[in-house]
Amino acid sequence: MSEFDTKTKISIPTGKDRISDYDAVYFIHIAIRNDINLYIDVFNKLDITNPETSHWHRSNYTKYTNLFLNSVHSHHHVEDDIFFPYLKKNGIKVDDSLELEHKQ
Repeated sequence: MSEFDTKTKISIPTGKDRISDYDAVYFIHIAIRNDINLYIDVFNKLDITNPETSHWHRSNYTKYTNLFLNSVHSHHHVEDDIFFPYLKKNGIKVDDSLELEHKQ
């Protein structure tokens, strides 16, 4: 098992209790961490020794890896270069844990 928490469940309030857009950033980060755990778990279960399935596993896992990494990179780019600077410029504190998470 990886170091990330895969047990975190997300319940998004609606109506008058709806979360702010800034709070949604936390939910997105939880989802990304959960995806990382799933990614690691799938990798650990791949059977690349079986000649009948190994090519399929490697090929599709490689495709998924590329898509996943592009998604995470795009997410970080938007936050680091656009969203976080916008918040700071408008006097809204960005949680240090979010920025630290991007550096890891």
